[in-house]
Amino acid sequence: MSNSCHCKIHSYFRTFACKVCTKISFGLPVGSDVKLEVFNILGQKVITLKNGHMPAGRYSVIWNGTSKQGKSVSSGVYFYRLETDGFTESKKMMLLK
Repeated sequence: MSNSCHCKIHSYFRTFACKVCTKISFGLPVGSDVKLEVFNILGQKVITLKNGHMPAGRYSVIWNGTSKQGKSVSSGVYFYRLETDGFTESKKMMLLK
């Protein structure tokens, strides 16, 4: 797969399930195995948001600021990494509560 995966990130406020959520949006020009993970500033994995095959298309994944154990994480800098067949991208995000 070429580096034509389109990825962007932004945060927005919600008034129900969580106060601050982060929406990670990306597009797959062809079907691919996808892994989307969130890491803390120390490089420790916080949670895996997606892990499996996805068909071509545009997707949005919501991270509600919790760890894989379901516990709320603290405000601060986090990183997400999107891996597909032949493509990897990491970006920084800020979680504010």
